[in-house]
Amino acid sequence: GVWECGPVTVDEWCGDAFAGAFDPGRGAQALTDAGWPFGPDGFWQDPSAEPMVVRWLVDAGHGRQRQLVDAFVPMMEAQGFDIEVVECDGSCVFAETVAAGDWDVAIFASDGLADVGMFERRFACGGAWNVAGVCDAELDALIGVASQTLDGDEQAAAIGDALVRMVD
Repeated sequence: GVWECGPVTVDEWCGDAFAGAFDPGRGAQALTDAGWPFGPDGFWQDPSAEPMVVRWLVDAGHGRQRQLVDAFVPMMEAQGFDIEVVECDGSCVFAETVAAGDWDVAIFASDGLADVGMFERRFACGGAWNVAGVCDAELDALIGVASQTLDGDEQAAAIGDALVRMVD
């Protein structure tokens, strides 16, 4: 699949919650059923036949984000999505553009090793950088277990359960 581990990169945390979650045929059928046609340029158009451009917000000074753009834009275009990469620095991304809702896709990437604190800040209801829009009490409880335990197996299990919850 396109993204088998969801929002994590640590092998011990990557279960099968997102395995097979992306079905391009089912996605295309859902858009077609909703009246979205392909335009002459090979990209999806909205039901009024207006071109649909996905605005992807990227922190231009972040090397990891550049790697994601280089990897995902061709994949997304192959699925029929016209991507506009909007680059600005971190303060613009978080303080201005995200807050204004002036984006369709925003992916936060860090160069450092993934850790539970970063996972918590990104996905907990009160997370400082919760750009995913996820807010769920059961998910918060699982993240709490993962952030409070010192047992690696228990932490991996809690993160795995949290990923399943995200899929649900």
